[in-house]
Amino acid sequence: MIFDQIEFHNVVELEQRPGMPGYLMHRFPRTVREAVRQDVADLCRSVELRFYIEEKCAIRGAVYLMARACDGEAVVFYGDYQQAQVVPLPRGVVTPVEIDLPETIRDLPARRFASRVCRIFINSRTAVSYVGHEWLRIRPPRPEEKPERLLVCYGSSITHGGLARSNCDCYAQLAARRLGMDVLNLGMSGSCFAEPEMVDFVAEAGGDAVFLELGANMLGSVPVEEYERRVTHALERIAKGHAGVPVLATALYPSRHVGEDYRAYERALSGAVSRLALPNLFYEDAWELLPDFTGLSTDGLHPSDWGHMLIGENLAARIQARLDGEV
Repeated sequence: MIFDQIEFHNVVELEQRPGMPGYLMHRFPRTVREAVRQDVADLCRSVELRFYIEEKCAIRGAVYLMARACDGEAVVFYGDYQQAQVVPLPRGVVTPVEIDLPETIRDLPARRFASRVCRIFINSRTAVSYVGHEWLRIRPPRPEEKPERLLVCYGSSITHGGLARSNCDCYAQLAARRLGMDVLNLGMSGSCFAEPEMVDFVAEAGGDAVFLELGANMLGSVPVEEYERRVTHALERIAKGHAGVPVLATALYPSRHVGEDYRAYERALSGAVSRLALPNLFYEDAWELLPDFTGLSTDGLHPSDWGHMLIGENLAARIQARLDGEV
């Protein structure tokens, strides 16, 4: 969405609340937020504020943000070039994110984004408000200044970048970058339950490739028969909503939970893909995406930085093969 000359990527609503400055950024519409865990739906990790810097001002400009749920941080990119310093966002404090287009990147090649496109990436697990900007001569990025194609991802905290030291380096971001695509990360930490409202939202999200990680939050908490019903509906609705677009789905990455129950959920998902027999729907074995147990962190569940890199590279290769019609 566009507001105040800024493109709010992975944001569908801006909400003003009485007594609080600015606009709370929402990744999901109210109808979806009310059907899922709202505290998780309110998290802004993977949201980006994007704008093209038309002219540098003599005075350094700033965008003002405020973390609401807990302390957070933002990472600034100019095009695909990442600023070295992160910007702390203390809870409840309106904080300036200073913008100063570096001369050092002026002659460097651009890839996905034009180098004058500033991207403020919300890097931490907190709700964040946009408060305003000053001393910036900006406009929203034009289509030719951004990636042409979009990867849409939905899943658990693993997809949303849980335990990656920087969310910029979670596997969804890495896969999209390898593919030269933009990414819409619809991860729901601890709350990926394929609710009908969420499924409808994902099905209507657009995109040129879709990846679904369906299982980590339902393992043990949702009986396998109910899990099979939910994922069958989700797979059919999302694949038909993305006709002609490859939709890849996996169940459970390697973890300390490996056992017969674990395998039953895997079989339920792969069986649903087979029974639906939709031409753009594909089952991906998570053990081929993360083939090394040492790609896990010490909790035995979430990938480490190394694990996110492995998944990102392997997923990008699988998506590219589907796009090319090779498999």
